[in-house]
Amino acid sequence: MTSLVLLPPDAAFAGYIDTTPFWSHARERKLFVQYCFDTDRFQHPPRPVSQYTGSRNLGWREAIGRGRVHSWIIQNGAATDDRVSHRPTLVDMDDGFRFLSWYVGEDELQHGMAVVVSWALLADGRSWPAFTNADV
Repeated sequence: MTSLVLLPPDAAFAGYIDTTPFWSHARERKLFVQYCFDTDRFQHPPRPVSQYTGSRNLGWREAIGRGRVHSWIIQNGAATDDRVSHRPTLVDMDDGFRFLSWYVGEDELQHGMAVVVSWALLADGRSWPAFTNADV
């Protein structure tokens, strides 16, 4: 069997958006998300301007790391295919933004199910926020 190799969605756009705060805090297993200071709201994915106001008054803040399953994708693969052990999942975060990642728990996913950030180790040594059942 091959080992599980998880690669994150391409979150770094060289010269476009500096995602250093996301990655540096992820090393500490803290979920930092871009934040609009004009509206006191998170926005994800990161953008060069606020999705709410168009201003550049943006920074990064730590998110709670809890949310509820909005939707997910069912992947079909051979029983020996390690890649089916994670499921792409869209989560409505309690902080008011949506986050696309993976569900890495063993439970059956359900719409509205409470989830919490759990950290997946990527092939290059970085940590990526994935989700598990919050009620377990």
